[in-house]
Amino acid sequence: MTETGKNGRKSVARTSVERSRTHGQNAVGLYCSIYRGYIEVLTLTGKYARAMEMARKVVIVSAVIDDPKMKAYGLHIIGHAYFRLGDYSQALQHLEEASVLRQK
Repeated sequence: MTETGKNGRKSVARTSVERSRTHGQNAVGLYCSIYRGYIEVLTLTGKYARAMEMARKVVIVSAVIDDPKMKAYGLHIIGHAYFRLGDYSQALQHLEEASVLRQK
């Protein structure tokens, strides 16, 4: 794949790779936004066990794409769910881990 052509412009192959990479990043962002909205609805309706399950998936996805902000969000939701379910030690553990990630 050539970086630039004879006239100094980017090659078509390079441009299409950049476009597909951007499209992939947008797809992940859209997926996470939908998940976030779904988690919020579950939390508001008191379905904390299901919200925790969804938040665990967010933590897994955040590890794959290396996004500490997303991981902190997932851990916060898990901690909040544990708190609402009455498991305060697990809640504190997850909320502290989320706090450490946010401070970095």
